Amino acid sequence: RTAAANRIQPAVTVAAYACLWLAALQMTKGGDPPAHLRAPKWRQPPAGADPAEFTTGDLVRALRGELWSDQLAPESFDHFTSSAPADANTQKPLPSLSGALLTAA
Repeated sequence: RTAAANRIQPAVTVAAYACLWLAALQMTKGGDPPAHLRAPKWRQPPAGADPAEFTTGDLVRALRGELWSDQLAPESFDHFTSSAPADANTQKPLPSLSGALLTAA
């Protein structure tokens, strides 16, 4: 970013962007990136080439995954289902003349 762009951009956005990249640098300080930030096989550089750098999109996607991982766990959807009572029978449709004629044709 240039100095003029930083003057126009809200300070909170610049701070959030800087924090995101500082966190990425601290996370990869040990060498290899964490498994959830590694590029898929089709995006990995050939053997012996420099590893591809992260994009801001990669970091935002990882951040979203960390923030939403608890909510996206399968057990968090349990409250959406309701079991039918054991003594309940399904409602069967009543036969109709038009239905019988259309199925016979």
